[in-house]
This record gives sequence, structure tokens and C-alpha cells, in this order.
Amino acid sequence: NVARRFEVALSIYSDLSEAPSTDAEVIVLTGEPFYHDLEGHPVACALRFWRRCALLRELFAGRRVRVAPGRAVVVAVAIRSSDLSKAYAPLPDRICGVDQKAAAAAWRAARRELVPIDLDEYECDVVAEREIVEFKLSDGFPARAIEGEVSLSCAADAVGLVVRYEDGFEGSESRCLVRFDAGPRLRYSLGLDGRCRLDVVSGSD
Repeated sequence: NVARRFEVALSIYSDLSEAPSTDAEVIVLTGEPFYHDLEGHPVACALRFWRRCALLRELFAGRRVRVAPGRAVVVAVAIRSSDLSKAYAPLPDRICGVDQKAAAAAWRAARRELVPIDLDEYECDVVAEREIVEFKLSDGFPARAIEGEVSLSCAADAVGLVVRYEDGFEGSESRCLVRFDAGPRLRYSLGLDGRCRLDVVSGSD
């Protein structure tokens, strides 16, 4: 029991140097893990939030610190959507009689990259999903990239990564990192700086 308790609502955007100094117990409440400058990149948002949580726990070492949400799960999803297929379809080699081979080749290559998309803006169905990693936001920040493989054995127009939070933090699942060159077996890499890859594994790999 403590004689005095401070409840501090500390914004995740605040300068941590402005945090109060006190010997009393401190409970730190943080806000929604969304950052506009990351342009809807769900994994980068979760990792930045986790890093902020780790800094807060270090700042208030020896005191009771609670962050909310305290847990996030990164989920690989398979998506079917004629809307997405049309919106992000490959470019033809010629448009209105003008040669577009260079642009078409660049677009085909881009389909193998991850694009942040709000799925609520399209008619689409998640037809398969698999949890790939849990972020325990009350733990220390990881020291290396998170890598592995996952299988989504179903026909899909795209595959992607979404992040789901506990503690009632809803509304973030529609933000998805989408890859349009899809496949049933995927290799993922989640860099600690938010750079992510989701590569299709061929049968020969």
C-alpha cells in the first residue's frame, strides 16, 4: 500500500523528459497506437508504440507502470476482393496507343511489395488467417527482426498483415499491409524500424 498515488495520463506524443518526478507510485496510461505520419502502416505503428512503452517502463523503473493496450497480435490474412483486383490490376503495355512497357514492368514488380490499405474502403472478404507473432507490449522491445514462415492454403486475390490489439482497442484491423502477388506459403520479416516483407515461398525453396 502506498500513501499517495498519482495517475498520469501521458500522451504517446509527449516529450518523455516532461514526465513528472515523484517517489509515489505512478500509473502511466498511453493512448491509441496510431501514428498519422506512418500512413496507416499497422506493423510500424505497433512497433513504435511498443518502443514507446519500453521507454516509459524504463523511465519509471521500480514503479508500477501499466500500458494499454498491453498486447498485440500480428495476423497473416488471405483476401478475396474483385474491388481490390480491379483497383490494383496490372497495367497494360499500351494505354491510348502510348507505350507503357516500363510502367507496366515497374507495376508488376510493385505487386510483390507490401502496400498499406484500408480494407474498409473496398468490398472484400478475409477467407483465411493465421496468427504469426504476439507483441507483449509490457515486455522489453525486441533486439532483432522477427522472421518466420506461415501457410494460408487457399485461393486469394491478395495476402496481407493486420494487427489486432487487446483491451478494447478496435477499429485498427481494417488497416492492412497488402501484397497482390499472392501465394499459399509465405515468408515474413518484421524489421524493428517497421520495414516489413511478405514473400511467396516457391515449392522448390
